[in-house]
Amino acid sequence: MTTTPTVPAYPGLYDDGDGQGPRDVLVRPAPTRLEIRDRRGLPVALWPYAEIALDSGRDGEALSRAIHLTRVGQAGTTLSVFDPALATDLRPRLKAARAAAAGRRPKRRAPAPALADWRRLIAAPRLRRTLRASAWALGLMSAGVGLYAAVAATAPVVAARMAPSVPPEWSVTWGATLAAAAGSRCEAPAGREALESLVGRLEASAGPGAPALEVTVVDDPAVEARALPGGHILLTRGMIDALRTPDELAGVLAHAIADTGTHGPMRTLLGHLRPGELVTVWQDGAQSPPALLSAALTRARPVPADLAETDAAAIALLRDAGLRTRGLAGVHDVLNSRADRDGRPALYLRSHPADPARMDRLRDVPPGGAMALSWDRWLAVKALCGAPAPMLRGITG
Repeated sequence: MTTTPTVPAYPGLYDDGDGQGPRDVLVRPAPTRLEIRDRRGLPVALWPYAEIALDSGRDGEALSRAIHLTRVGQAGTTLSVFDPALATDLRPRLKAARAAAAGRRPKRRAPAPALADWRRLIAAPRLRRTLRASAWALGLMSAGVGLYAAVAATAPVVAARMAPSVPPEWSVTWGATLAAAAGSRCEAPAGREALESLVGRLEASAGPGAPALEVTVVDDPAVEARALPGGHILLTRGMIDALRTPDELAGVLAHAIADTGTHGPMRTLLGHLRPGELVTVWQDGAQSPPALLSAALTRARPVPADLAETDAAAIALLRDAGLRTRGLAGVHDVLNSRADRDGRPALYLRSHPADPARMDRLRDVPPGGAMALSWDRWLAVKALCGAPAPMLRGITG
C-alpha cells in the first residue's frame, strides 16, 4: 500500500497592499500554484507559478536564501518566506512554469503594411464595418467595467438590505461550516461547562429576539474571536491564552453576541463578496462553497461606525447581565501591548482595531457588576484546550 507524501507548509508573511500590514500565513506548493492560507487553514490567495516573480531588486539566486515574491499584475502584493527549504521546492516549479509560458508565446508577426497600404485597406467596405463593430464592442466593454465598479461600490448597501432576508437555515449552515473549517475543537468538559454558563448568562440578557448561540473553541494559536452567521461564535486557544481575566473573556463574548444581534456577521460576509460571488451564493444557498465564504471574511475590513455601535451594545449587555463592563477595554490593552512588543497586530485587532478614541470610549464606562466567573471556573476555561492553567495576572474592573 502506497501513501501520498504530505507537502509541507512554510510560514510566511503576506501583504495584500491594503494598508493593514503583513499577516501571518502558511505557504504550501501545489502542482500548478502556490497556496497561501491563514493560520486557521482558510484560503487567502492562490498564485499560479507562471504569475510569480521575484521582488524587484533581487536576482534569481535569492531563491537560495530568503524568498520575497510578488504576483504579476497585483502591485503592492508581496509574499516573504524565510525558510530556505522552500527555495529547493520552488525553484524547479518556477523554472518549469516560465518554460511552459515561453512555449505558448505567439510567433513574431509579419511587418505592418506601409501607410499607402493602410489607406487602401481602410477604404474597403468590409474593413469599415469591422472597425465600427470594434468601436461598439469597446464601448460596451467600457460600460461593463463601469457597471462592475458601481456594483462593487454599492456592495455594503446591498448587503445591509439583503442580510435580514437570508433564510435562517442558510445562516446556520454557513456559520457551522466556517466554524468546522477553522480547526479541531477544544472540548475539555470542565472548561466547556464554565464557558457555556457564561454564554448562557449573556444570552439571557440579550433578550428573546436574539439568535441561539453556539460558541466553538478551536485549538489554534492565532489570537482571534469572530461572530459568524447563524449565531455561531468562534474563539481560538490563542485568544483564551492571551486573556488575563474572566471579565476580558466576557467582554469578547459580549461584543460577538452584540454583533450577531444586528445581523453583523451576515452583513460582513455579503458585503465582502465580489458581485459574481454574491450571485453564486444566492443561487447555491446553504450549499455555497466554504472556500468562497471564508475568502470573503478574510477580505473583510472593519467599519468604525459599526464598531462604535457594537461596542455600546456590548457594554449594555454586560451591564444588564450584572457583570463588570471594563473587560473589553482590558482585552485591547493587552493585545495592543503585544502588538507593540511583537511588531505586528494580533489577528483579532485587524477586524477590531482599537485607536485612542475607541479606547477612551471603552474605558469611560461605570465599572460596577460582578466578576464573570469564579477563579476555579476561569482556570478550567484556560485549560479548555488541554494546556496547563497559567498564572493569573490581575483583575479587570
